[in-house]
Amino acid sequence: MFCPYVRKTYTRYTGIYYNEDNLEVGSLIHERYTNEECKKEQCGAWYKGKCRYN
Repeated sequence: MFCPYVRKTYTRYTGIYYNEDNLEVGSLIHERYTNEECKKEQCGAWYKGKCRYN
């Protein structure tokens, strides 16, 4: 089980594309998130064996 609210890592790749006249013709943004494992009893949102955020 992973925590949907605590991110472990965040990575962003950005690319801008230009034509031969040095004018921007497009761009790309790719974002990737990795969530932290659920801490269960150690988390303040954990109550009676369940995550209260769900």
